[in-house]
Amino acid sequence: MTKSFPFPDESFDLIVANLSIHYFDYETTKNLLNEIKRVLKKGGYFVGSVNSDKTYKFLIEPEKIEDNYYKEMDRFVRLWNKEQFDDFFKNFNKIVLEEVTTTRWNKIKIMWEFIYKID
Repeated sequence: MTKSFPFPDESFDLIVANLSIHYFDYETTKNLLNEIKRVLKKGGYFVGSVNSDKTYKFLIEPEKIEDNYYKEMDRFVRLWNKEQFDDFFKNFNKIVLEEVTTTRWNKIKIMWEFIYKID
């Protein structure tokens, strides 16, 4: 996901990213979302979920790399807030953006669920 997608422009009606786009630094995330926008057809949807910044308290010995981006043990994670959606998704049309709390593997998980559309 860190390289250009091997698909022509406007290839897909729907792209789903369930807890998978929050592992990258700012520039990589920007590039990834530009690629997603590029391969979505006009009228296409991008649906997914990402970790909320409210999950910070659950990280184990986080090392801050950049704003809202941390190294936790042997992995990297971006924790999202509303302002990041406003920045990263400014070229998308928001349909749904909701912060939710759920249980995953018997632990509390706070995440954002989203639906964006390309017009």
